[in-house]
Amino acid sequence: MEGREVHHFDDVEKMAATSDLVVKAQVTDVQPGRWVGSKEDGGREQVREVTLHVEEVLHSARATKPQTVLVDEWGWDEEGRGYQLEGVTWTAKGDEGIYFLTQSEERGHWRLVNSQGRALVDGQQLDSAANEGDQLGERIESLTPQQLEKQVQKAARAVEAGDLKGVEEPAALADDAKE
Repeated sequence: MEGREVHHFDDVEKMAATSDLVVKAQVTDVQPGRWVGSKEDGGREQVREVTLHVEEVLHSARATKPQTVLVDEWGWDEEGRGYQLEGVTWTAKGDEGIYFLTQSEERGHWRLVNSQGRALVDGQQLDSAANEGDQLGERIESLTPQQLEKQVQKAARAVEAGDLKGVEEPAALADDAKE
């Protein structure tokens, strides 16, 4: 399923600065999560609740250092048909990666900052969640996990120093989130 994304990034630094939390983590559990929406509003969808064991916090906009993070992934439609949004494949138990996250609408839950916001680790290689042909995804895949971690940490220091700012959410979307 293709949808509209709030952000599209050209570099790791801006993606990290826009994220509320960037973690190096391993997936310890994947379960069906809550239902969102209503039949009256066009249908219900069920999220997949992905539990991450955080190995290292690479960036935190709120100075939080959680040990476990719950990430919402889409999911299933009301008929039980699974789908992927923006080509981001489903996460599997045991996956290890670097996750660029933002707060979800559900308290205590997180979601990827966009479809570019996950890089799974396979030995010394990275597999970006970005669509094939995405320039940032290709750049991420050209890095080792350690190089990506260093770029994120450098961006985090620049954010803390006030030298780098994230991309603001469009006002209309920010207003929708408050309702």
